[in-house]
Amino acid sequence: MSFNVAATGSLPLTYQWQFNGTNLTGAANALFTITNVPVTDTGTYLCVLTNSYGMATSSPATLAVLRSTPQFSTSGSALEMTGSGFNLQMIGLSGHGEVILYFSTDLQHWIPILTNPPVVGSLQFLDPNATNFPAGFYQAVEQ
Repeated sequence: MSFNVAATGSLPLTYQWQFNGTNLTGAANALFTITNVPVTDTGTYLCVLTNSYGMATSSPATLAVLRSTPQFSTSGSALEMTGSGFNLQMIGLSGHGEVILYFSTDLQHWIPILTNPPVVGSLQFLDPNATNFPAGFYQAVEQ
């Protein structure tokens, strides 16, 4: 995600990007980029420009980061039973909240088997107890 501001005026021009009214450390260029954007980056961004004659503020831009639904990857070895347990990879994690992984043998009674701090992107997990059951089901939730 990138924001860009264009300005003309007496040089030198300085730039300071703000998020919800607070200066962002290191955000001092006309172009401001955010990578791996978590839900917590939702808010208002603007740039304060200054030169020897004064300051001007850009129009605010509102960024809305939508929460995604975690999914299980089906590529390669992302879902497989090994001698050590069942290996799975959750993808599409937004960093919104804790990741909770549940296990069930009957799709009615779900037991939490993993609670992980917020993650952006993917999370790999090996369930060593999976070898104790003839069948099992998993579901992931971002709180």
